Amino acid sequence: MRLLADDSRFQYKGFGGCDSHCQMKIYNMDDERLLLHLHDPTDNEGTTVTNGVEGLTSIVFNTVVPHLEIKEANPEDFLVLISSDHDSELMFSHVTFSQIGGDKKFEFSGRDYRFAGWTFEEAVNGIKVSMNRTKPPTTRVQ
Repeated sequence: MRLLADDSRFQYKGFGGCDSHCQMKIYNMDDERLLLHLHDPTDNEGTTVTNGVEGLTSIVFNTVVPHLEIKEANPEDFLVLISSDHDSELMFSHVTFSQIGGDKKFEFSGRDYRFAGWTFEEAVNGIKVSMNRTKPPTTRVQ
């Protein structure tokens, strides 16, 4: 897995246009999918990453990803991992991509996988396994 982008204070407009920020990293995974890791710091007084994941994913995909040194990003293979200083769990939110006419957007699929006590690497391995299953892993994947 290779780090492609790292912004310790990625700024975005949250609900109602409020100023918000998070830590944002984008990785190129071994299978060429992109993993977006969004971390919600305690000093973010705007919309949380968890509450704004769909809009934030769209912003990153449309403004950051085009400038990365990669062939071409397939939005259907864009994976999102959320973490927070407010919560000790890592959470993988399954965010799906859809296009209706010319409008492209990301939507939360309603599936959250929580990785309580897992390291970042363990959660990434869990994500890789879960994308090939209908159910998320319940134990750590080595």
